[in-house]
Amino acid sequence: MTAKLSEDVITQMRKLLNENLSNKTIANRLGISKNTVKQYGFAWRNGYSDPSEVLKTSITKRGFETFSSYYIYLANQRGETLTEYYERLGKINSKRPKNKAIRKFMKYIMNEMDMSTYRLSAMTKLSSTTILKYRRGYMVPQQSSLDKLCEALGLGYLTIEDILLINER
Repeated sequence: MTAKLSEDVITQMRKLLNENLSNKTIANRLGISKNTVKQYGFAWRNGYSDPSEVLKTSITKRGFETFSSYYIYLANQRGETLTEYYERLGKINSKRPKNKAIRKFMKYIMNEMDMSTYRLSAMTKLSSTTILKYRRGYMVPQQSSLDKLCEALGLGYLTIEDILLINER
């Protein structure tokens, strides 16, 4: 799945794609992955509004009614439970730069503040499973969730890009 993008980024991407710039150039200008640009470009060229619509159409054509039923099928094809399937994907995702940055950031901050997953969950109203996925680098928080984390930790306003810069130091 592609990342959730702001309307502004989507508008800019559409404009740049119409200028026939390369996916790499667009990705660099907008600070998104080349794969995201490729997926949106494919969706738009084929009459879809976004990549998730392409996926939904694809799974419907394969006879699945929901994303969940499709993911259960994929897990079963590998001899995994759905939990095992998601765990394996999480480990794959944790190798991405943004995921690594979030993992490092969460571990450092939570250790420095002696903050448990459950305590942070209670303070942010995010599930403990979600907090754990951030801490392991399996997921990257949406800005709204990151705002809750920063507020609970007394860090002020940060974006994912800020965290990437912090981790480069």
